[in-house]
Amino acid sequence: MNTDIQKEENRFFMNDEEGNMIAEITYIPSGDSVITIDHTYVSDSLRGQGIAGKLLESVVQEARSKGYKIVPACSYAKAVFDRKSEYQDLLQTKGGFLNGRKKNECKWNSHFIL
Repeated sequence: MNTDIQKEENRFFMNDEEGNMIAEITYIPSGDSVITIDHTYVSDSLRGQGIAGKLLESVVQEARSKGYKIVPACSYAKAVFDRKSEYQDLLQTKGGFLNGRKKNECKWNSHFIL
């Protein structure tokens, strides 16, 4: 299995050998130098292998390199940000609503929650 993380605009993802997406994390620009992580998905067959954490770390590294702050709106990203002190400097703390949703309210579909 190919476990290389790939990047496209506003997302990091992994595909299987047939080119089917098996894991992804997406984010949206949310103002000047702020991104909102709004979705994380890992295929059932990959759960428990740390794939979601690797995808999140890819977003974190990109945000750090660009000087961006992060709003962890998806439940997985919020849970990780709540427990990892090394990510606290990236948290966007101003505001409180984004596109009509509270900051940590996830835009999700039930089969995408980890």
